[in-house]
Amino acid sequence: MNYVHKEYESRMEPKYYINAYRLGAPTSPQTANQIEQFGNLLNQGIKNIELSIIQPEILDTIPTEHLTEIKRLSKLTNANPSLHAPIIEPSGFTQQGWSEQERIRNEKQILHAVQRAHELDPQGNIPVNIHGANVFGAEWEKGLKKEEGREEEAPRVMAVVDESSGKVMQLPYEEKETIKGKEIWHPEKRLMSLNQTEWDNEKLKLFSYQKEVDELAKRRAEKVLEMHSLSSVGAAESELGRVQKDFRFLDAHINELNQHIRSGFDELHNKLIKFKPTEEITPEEKEKKESYDYYMKRVYPEIKANFDNVQRELKVLEEKAKGIRDVNEWIKLNEKRNMLIEKQTENLVKDMGNMPTPEVWKPVNEFAIKKASETLANVAFESFKKFGENAPVITVENSYPQMPLSRGEELRRAIEKTRALFADKLVERERISKERAREIANKLIGATWDIGHINILRAGGYTEEEIVKETEKIAPFVKHLHITDNFGFSDTHLPPGMGNVPVQKMLAKIEQLGISPEKIRGIIEAGGFVKEFKESPFLYALESLGSPLYTMKAPYWAQAREIYSPYMIGYGEMLPEEHFKLYGAGFSGLPRELGGQVGGEKSRFSGTPTA
Repeated sequence: MNYVHKEYESRMEPKYYINAYRLGAPTSPQTANQIEQFGNLLNQGIKNIELSIIQPEILDTIPTEHLTEIKRLSKLTNANPSLHAPIIEPSGFTQQGWSEQERIRNEKQILHAVQRAHELDPQGNIPVNIHGANVFGAEWEKGLKKEEGREEEAPRVMAVVDESSGKVMQLPYEEKETIKGKEIWHPEKRLMSLNQTEWDNEKLKLFSYQKEVDELAKRRAEKVLEMHSLSSVGAAESELGRVQKDFRFLDAHINELNQHIRSGFDELHNKLIKFKPTEEITPEEKEKKESYDYYMKRVYPEIKANFDNVQRELKVLEEKAKGIRDVNEWIKLNEKRNMLIEKQTENLVKDMGNMPTPEVWKPVNEFAIKKASETLANVAFESFKKFGENAPVITVENSYPQMPLSRGEELRRAIEKTRALFADKLVERERISKERAREIANKLIGATWDIGHINILRAGGYTEEEIVKETEKIAPFVKHLHITDNFGFSDTHLPPGMGNVPVQKMLAKIEQLGISPEKIRGIIEAGGFVKEFKESPFLYALESLGSPLYTMKAPYWAQAREIYSPYMIGYGEMLPEEHFKLYGAGFSGLPRELGGQVGGEKSRFSGTPTA
């Protein structure tokens, strides 16, 4: 049973048609009365119904009994429910920036949605659609290059995040006129400059401390000579005490600065470890990784060994100092101690030059892949622990092109990373073999490809061919589809065929490169059309997608049987709504508290007394 068929090539009939059996529609996201919404779509003869619950508070308003009743209705009518989970940022971004606490909180909410989805289909793997991101990542505009003569594209604006503080800023693309000619400052180049500048500023602060130490050490040395001189001539205690007081003040200040240098060095080293280069195999990352490895394996061990040796010597001097009463002996011992500490901090400052620049600031798109994958892998693992092989399928949806995980390559990488993290958890915590863990991860994690969202790349000058190419990149991972149309500037949610989304070309790519088409449901998201024109988009969608329901040829009857065989009718013989009313499958036969119209003592579905 293919999604796209290539059987009609005459001038009068389309080359492709989509199997209507796999198409479906979403409920209204504006109400918690999803049981009524579900019934309305069933009454139109639609079998694949997505509960569109995009607000967390609406999900928590739906009674468990309603989900149970939807499950029973699905079984009775052979319908297939899916769930559009609330739009919750899985990577932890807010309007104020990023925080790990927000990511953890959102992870719990997403898990809650997945667990509630299981109530709709406890014996199967119900698709749960989760938006991959809901934060600005980059604005794409065709024609912007990182360098003249190179194909690698650059965004017009790119958002970056400082993981240590959660702060977010935007870096623009700019072409500058310099003495050397035109110079391109693309966002990634600005990002490198930002990281380098902040790193250099932190090191410069320690260099300034060291310079101040050197100046104070000279003044302290003068005080030492003065104390020796006063001691040798038997000067008054008051005079000697004044010089000793000045000495102690200078000594304390130097010790404080040395402590700042050591603490600053520790902070730099900690950032270097925390923000080490990624494992991505690119020339830039490979160079960063080599520099990082050289420092960690060759330079830092020597720094640590020298530091430990000095600490041992200082302990010995501290023990000796406890029994000294003679001023000159104390001065000599203190000089030796100061020399050790100052030599140590001086070496630390010199060794800072060997530290590679860490990536404290990262592109929001890259960071979101890392954090969203972590969230979704945790959700998948907790879901599997509770439901086993019957756990819902997590399908990650591409959002608008300005957001992370929206383009084919980014969404593919996010899914691969999520699957890998999930599989690792299955191996480590559930003692499942690596091969079996990969199978489970591939089964329970995939993509929802929204063909309307990706079409908004047209606003940046991208062509139809380039938009179809985005589908090629993600096709092998697609488990769920959102089919909608627009004109490339906003997500207007028109039925397919009413805008310029290359629907058939993208669906053909998914059939060619993806999993078995009969396993994928295509949800016609045309709420904008319904809102404005107050009519169902479903038949318009069938016509646009080449379904020959308007003829009396074999394909018509094949599709009619697939759509309406549960109702034992053909299209046009009896409206599904009337059939439901007559045979008891309509929601008018349900009690009012379950979304129906009957106020009697029993529901014909439940067979149990109603309050």
